[in-house]
Amino acid sequence: MDPKKYKDVVYKIIGAAMEVHNELNWGLLEAVYSEALFLELLDQGIKSEREQALACYYKHHKLEKHMLILKTQMSVYYLTRT
Repeated sequence: MDPKKYKDVVYKIIGAAMEVHNELNWGLLEAVYSEALFLELLDQGIKSEREQALACYYKHHKLEKHMLILKTQMSVYYLTRT
């Protein structure tokens, strides 16, 4: 994997997250920030998908209750905390 390939999209995603933070400030629920970030990414032309199940494994054990918050173009992921 070539890190330079992801540099521009990651820079845009971080910028979108900072825009959400500047607009909403702090103290809200994670779901509010997640929805706002999804909308900001769309506004900036970054293709994204929301709330999909994510299979996570530890060795040979499947872990439960993990959801993907956002999947953006070039498969850059944001995960929820569970």
